[in-house]
Amino acid sequence: MTAETRSACVDMCKMFHMSTGGLSLRYRTELGRFNYVTPTSYLEMLLTFKSILDKKRTYVPHHPTDYSLLVGPLIEPLIDSLVDCFVSIPSQRCI
Repeated sequence: MTAETRSACVDMCKMFHMSTGGLSLRYRTELGRFNYVTPTSYLEMLLTFKSILDKKRTYVPHHPTDYSLLVGPLIEPLIDSLVDCFVSIPSQRCI
């Protein structure tokens, strides 16, 4: 993992942990129930994140077609419309 990606992940996990404290207060105010945010829960979140990251790192290289199947239907209509635009009206701006 690059240093930039690692830093972004650390910032994201910190934000999750800190915002959970505020949401816990709201939860207590609105529903009268308690949710405790502890250093242990923060470490559990980091371990869960690491586990998911490891799974995705092994999954993505072995399943590249899954992503092309998802992205293809989104991009193909755009490409078709651009091609039609450039073919039918070559003297005008299409975009």
